Amino acid sequence: MKELVKYDAACAALQACASVDEVKEWADASAAREAYARQAKDKTMQKMAADIRMRAKRRLGQLMAAQKAAGLTKVGRPKSNGNGLNPIRLAEAGIDKRLAQEARVAAAMSPEEFEAAVEKRKDAIDNPPSHVPHADEPEAYDPREELYEFAAEAMTIIDADDRLKAAMGEI
Repeated sequence: MKELVKYDAACAALQACASVDEVKEWADASAAREAYARQAKDKTMQKMAADIRMRAKRRLGQLMAAQKAAGLTKVGRPKSNGNGLNPIRLAEAGIDKRLAQEARVAAAMSPEEFEAAVEKRKDAIDNPPSHVPHADEPEAYDPREELYEFAAEAMTIIDADDRLKAAMGEI
């Protein structure tokens, strides 16, 4: 019960974040907690950390959209926007392209879609995908087989060409 209270407090604190830096700290900390929980095989903690991390990404996307609308972030080289504030790039805030894209996608989701995505992530933690191929699945593609077939065909052509040249007395 105590963990649930802390989890609820963390979600509320995350929603109260007003800067990209604060939200990024939450996202980074929850990613670390999720990794530690995975190593400790604590699925409950791992699911809570994954939930908080997804909510941090969503909040980050919301803040990024608000900053872009206010003219505080720009793509490319920053220029003065006339209000005395110089817009910053996401990279300067420590946000890479992948995190920015994940945040935009999460922020664009409806609340129902987002909650469904959170539940799907939690289910994936409980039931990790199996990597054992099933009997009815096709065999894995191995490009070496095609290369061997091509090489064998090429050698046959070369041998046939040499035999033809030998028969004609060119070799």
